[in-house]
Amino acid sequence: MEKKIAIIGAGISGLLAYFPSQHQVLDYIQSYAHHFDLLKHIKFNTKVVGIEYEGASDEEIGSWSSWNGSGTPFSSQGKWKVVAQDIQSHSTEVYQVDFVILCLGRFSDVPNMPEFPPNKGPEAFHGKVIHSMEYVAMDYKSAAEFVKEKRVTVVGFQKNALDIAMECSAANGSQSFWFISLEKEFY
Repeated sequence: MEKKIAIIGAGISGLLAYFPSQHQVLDYIQSYAHHFDLLKHIKFNTKVVGIEYEGASDEEIGSWSSWNGSGTPFSSQGKWKVVAQDIQSHSTEVYQVDFVILCLGRFSDVPNMPEFPPNKGPEAFHGKVIHSMEYVAMDYKSAAEFVKEKRVTVVGFQKNALDIAMECSAANGSQSFWFISLEKEFY
C-alpha cells in the first residue's frame, strides 16, 4: 500500500554546508523541482492551520517504548489529519497522511528580534532598520538598490547575515563601510 507523507516547510539545511547564495539555492530548488516534476505536489499560497493525529490514544502512545510502538514510522492504527488554508480565498482543505515531517526552519515566519533597553534600540537610530527576513524577501535588484551607497551594519553571523554582507559589498564595492557584529544574546 502506498504511504502518504506531509512535509511542511521543506527547509534546505543540508545545502547550507556549502554556503551558496540565496539566489543559487533558489535556482537549485527550482531546477530540482522541475527535473523531478514536484511542482504538481506542492500547494503554494497555503498555510497549515491544523495538524491532528487520529488513531491511538494519548495513553497508548505514552506507553510506547519505541517509535509507533513497533519501531516503524508508519502505523496501521491511525492517520494524521492536516488542515491547510488557502491564504487568498481562506478556503480549507483536509488531507489524511500517514506521516508528517515538520521542516519549519530555524526562524519560520517569526523574526528573532533582540530586546533593547528603552530608547536604545532601532528607534534611537535615524536610519532604516530591518530584519534579514525583510531583506531576503526582496528581489536581487531591489535589495541591491536598497543598500547602494549606504553604510550598512549587519548584526549576526549566520547564513543570511553572511549573504547580506556579501551583497552589500557587491553593491558598494570594496570601499563600502559595513561590518558583521556577533552578539551572543541575539541567538
